Amino acid sequence: MINTGFTLPDNHQLDTHYHDALSQPLPMPSPYCMQLDESWNNGILSYNPKRIFNPEAYHLGGSGMISNASDFMQFILSLTSSSNALSSGKLMDKMAKYYITDLY
Repeated sequence: MINTGFTLPDNHQLDTHYHDALSQPLPMPSPYCMQLDESWNNGILSYNPKRIFNPEAYHLGGSGMISNASDFMQFILSLTSSSNALSSGKLMDKMAKYYITDLY
């Protein structure tokens, strides 16, 4: 997976990020801040698409990794293989389980 990582050497490989606007999607500025419910992070979500070009940026385990479609497909296929190196099928069983409950 040579096209997967936390940084890119140049920006010609990255698609344009868009955000919702009133009549049509607009290119996302970097950084982009969005208002949320006040109960989460003081009501602000910040996203920085150009962070991927900064080799000094902290590598986030839950976000921030980038890949292309071919590498991502290779990753998914390796997880679904019966002889994958990560688990003996237990991982896929957990990933396929329905975790959402009826709270209402």
